Amino acid sequence: MEWAAIWRDLVGGLLIAGAIAAWVPDGFWQHFFLSGHPFVAKLWGPLVGPLVAVISFVCIGLTPDQHAAKLPTEGVSWNYTSWLNVPFLLLGVALLLRFLRTCGWQMLAMMGGAPDQHTEHGHGHGHEHRHSGHGHPDGS
Repeated sequence: MEWAAIWRDLVGGLLIAGAIAAWVPDGFWQHFFLSGHPFVAKLWGPLVGPLVAVISFVCIGLTPDQHAAKLPTEGVSWNYTSWLNVPFLLLGVALLLRFLRTCGWQMLAMMGGAPDQHTEHGHGHGHEHRHSGHGHPDGS
């Protein structure tokens, strides 16, 4: 159920990453991450990569204008990733249907409630653990 708490962040991050991939030329990133120098790139990439991620996520005002966007000219084509997307899309639909059929939505709504609501609805079930001093060998 953790995905439900972070879905907005994931969708926003994917949209921002897609926009950056579409608007910023590959040559810029190759120069920025020093791809011509393999040893230096191994040191530079891990240092500056998280900084680029934070800036691209937080500073949405830094996106370029539409006139810099490049449109693909080749159209849609099927490759191995397209064929891999099909079974995983079907798996995602199957998991979503199972979530809806097994009352997952109600469970998710209940998890967002306050802890006091559980005892008001009869969910207490007497799970309180009281020590009476009986039943344990050392008398505790």
